[in-house]
Amino acid sequence: MKDFPLRILHLKTEWMILSTVALCVTLGFVSLNSTGCATTSYRQNIEVGSLNEVPMNEVFVMGRITIGDGKIHFFSPSSYLVLVKEENTNQDFTKISEYRLDGDGHFFWHLHPGKYIIVQVINNDSSYRVMAEFVVPDDQPAIYIGTLNLCWFRDGDHNMIRFRISDEYPSAFDALTARFGEYQHEITKSIMTMGVVQ
Repeated sequence: MKDFPLRILHLKTEWMILSTVALCVTLGFVSLNSTGCATTSYRQNIEVGSLNEVPMNEVFVMGRITIGDGKIHFFSPSSYLVLVKEENTNQDFTKISEYRLDGDGHFFWHLHPGKYIIVQVINNDSSYRVMAEFVVPDDQPAIYIGTLNLCWFRDGDHNMIRFRISDEYPSAFDALTARFGEYQHEITKSIMTMGVVQ
């Protein structure tokens, strides 16, 4: 389990100054601001409804988002995350999806190879800047990227939040087989890492 105690933000981050990436992807359409960061429009459908739906040139990606102290947390109907793809080293990003979170937070996606960043999680009208990065390789049919947990706590008079990334592959595989049945391909671990939240 990877804990990031220094990645701490106030819960109401929507009033904070956004980082370059978060600012760019929030726009949601083709734009170019003074920082030189460009974003393009995004597609909504990254969810795998059936294992037969994963295109040949994409990779099956599974993982989980949780909020709280480890107990099962069910998301509100308005909960979602913002996923972007890094296109090059010049801070150009494509906003891939505003993906709705539901149930116990397990997700199953199909994505093109490349570097991706979960930049924001929205839950119950609270906005969390995250910067959880992972890489989708071009030589594997399926990857597991781990569990991202957002856990809040009190620091004096302030509500704070800590990010934690853990490898919970057995439970993720159980969720996979419960939803889709037996999975035939090898699944490679490509666990998320935390970038710098500014």
